[in-house]
Amino acid sequence: MNQKLKDSLLNILNEEKELYLKLLKIAEEKNETLVENNTEKLMQTVEKDKDIINKIETAEEKRNEIVSEIIEQFNIDNENKSYSELIKNLPEDWGKDLDPLRDELIEITDEFQKINLENHSLLKQALEFNQLSIDTILNSIQDEDITYSKDKIKQPKLLDKQG
Repeated sequence: MNQKLKDSLLNILNEEKELYLKLLKIAEEKNETLVENNTEKLMQTVEKDKDIINKIETAEEKRNEIVSEIIEQFNIDNENKSYSELIKNLPEDWGKDLDPLRDELIEITDEFQKINLENHSLLKQALEFNQLSIDTILNSIQDEDITYSKDKIKQPKLLDKQG
């Protein structure tokens, strides 16, 4: 039973690792798309992102179920479910198998976080630029008293600043 639990945990952690690698790749694609200012491709990338995040959430639920089984099987105090507390209460060979995988997951998620912060900054810059463009257009329109149609008939402004 113990080996089966360990194998189940290793399998789900490997699955999560693969999903996080895909998420990292999507974040890199998103970064390139933001730099290229390709909104259509950005929307496609966001959809892929959502799909992977849903899969990660499902895998996390499975992992939590397995960890709960391990806690029950080894009579571990489940008050503190941290990795370090958990691994202290398991046979030594568990740590040897789990530690490298945990380290890889931390490295992947750290890299993802770094790229995600950069993407956030790029999005913020794009929004600020769009706002500046809108403000410039609105100011240009507001500076004119009226606009004209092609028949030279006075028309109301395109936008009324009073809403």
